[in-house]
Amino acid sequence: MTCVWNAIINKLNINMTPQIFVDDIKKRNKKIHGILWNNHHVTHKQRKENYERICNIVNINDGYDCSSFEPLLFLIAKLYNVSIIHYLCNNKIEYINKCYKTTIITFHSNKSHFW
Repeated sequence: MTCVWNAIINKLNINMTPQIFVDDIKKRNKKIHGILWNNHHVTHKQRKENYERICNIVNINDGYDCSSFEPLLFLIAKLYNVSIIHYLCNNKIEYINKCYKTTIITFHSNKSHFW
């Protein structure tokens, strides 16, 4: 189940397989600054936890459990200079990249699928 990886790759319009994409973001992983979550700054502890979560991605075929404070979306917003609107079970969550003039991309998810 690679719906998360496929959706992100498609929205970013990049030519990578899900495995290559995950390997790449793990190599480029960092503690993220400059991304607002629902207009709130992220704490040092949250940045550390987000970093660790990305480091611990192992098997992409086991699915990826997206949260309402999603480390992957913080990292994508920073690495690809985008802002993200994520509708998680119809609840709007914003990851606003305040350091760049960005494109806004939108994702949707429910308890079992991400698109």
